[in-house]
Amino acid sequence: MTKTTTAKATIKMLKQSFATFGVPEVIVSDNGTQFSSHEFLTFCTSEGIRHIRIAPYHPQSNGLAERFVDTLKRSLRKIRSGGETLEQAVVTFLQVYRSTPSSELGGKSPAELMFNRPLRTVSALLRPTTSEDGHTVRRDRKLQNDAFNLKHGAVKRSFQHGESVYVKVHQANSWQWKPGTIIEKIGSVNYNIFLEDQQRLIRSHANKLKSRFAETSQHTDQSTPLSIFFDNFGLQFPAEVPSTEIYADVHSQDEEAVAVSQSNSFLTEEISEDEHENSDGSMVEPVDDEPTPVPGLSEQATSTMNRPRRTIQLPARFKPYWMFKP
Repeated sequence: MTKTTTAKATIKMLKQSFATFGVPEVIVSDNGTQFSSHEFLTFCTSEGIRHIRIAPYHPQSNGLAERFVDTLKRSLRKIRSGGETLEQAVVTFLQVYRSTPSSELGGKSPAELMFNRPLRTVSALLRPTTSEDGHTVRRDRKLQNDAFNLKHGAVKRSFQHGESVYVKVHQANSWQWKPGTIIEKIGSVNYNIFLEDQQRLIRSHANKLKSRFAETSQHTDQSTPLSIFFDNFGLQFPAEVPSTEIYADVHSQDEEAVAVSQSNSFLTEEISEDEHENSDGSMVEPVDDEPTPVPGLSEQATSTMNRPRRTIQLPARFKPYWMFKP
């Protein structure tokens, strides 16, 4: 609102309206000095607006505007009788006027024609939402959420009461992960967290929480790429295998391999040193035509061990000069 009606103030108010609703094609006004001035004519010409002024001393030519002025004055007088200020009365009048259906607009309100949807006011509480409308809204919202999650790879995070988590706590221009416990869920994505080290209650978004498991409780609070990967995709951190079990397993396998090799070498030496006796009583020395197979080695490994070695010769430039004829 403004207290002056000069051409400059009028142009300023029109620009604010044009920024919201766009520039009109035609403006109909009376013959006031602010509308008949050269400054207003220049403004309409620059914006591409056709300015029409009504006949002097005949306000009925602009009946819609005159009727709205009369409606506005009577409404403001009734609203202000309840103790409201002029600014509050104007806001209340505009909300009611823009959300009221009109027969001249095909049974729709001015706001519904402008935004293609009815405005929700306090009067909407008197008309409960039908199940069909609620189902349509939920379906559209679900489709919108699914499309967003599919495009950005978002993963829904949910935590239970009493669950141990790490909380991203901001302080000044830095942040760090602090251990905490879920106390309650507020809405769909906010949680009340009790910080164990600071002994206080804070509220945090689900995006600033990550699960804290018993196996990783002895680790530091610094996040690692592996933990970030499991948190982003909603996976459970794998349990760690104690190093003592791995060492014991490897040590036992090494002992078995040493025992097998020692037993094989002992049998080979015993067979090679002893002589074999035939059925007629003659002594025959053992023939080592084939090597004794070693248990635990594959055929490929055995053939690789028995493969003959190739002879490596030096290039000709490294041979003594006297080996070549002049």
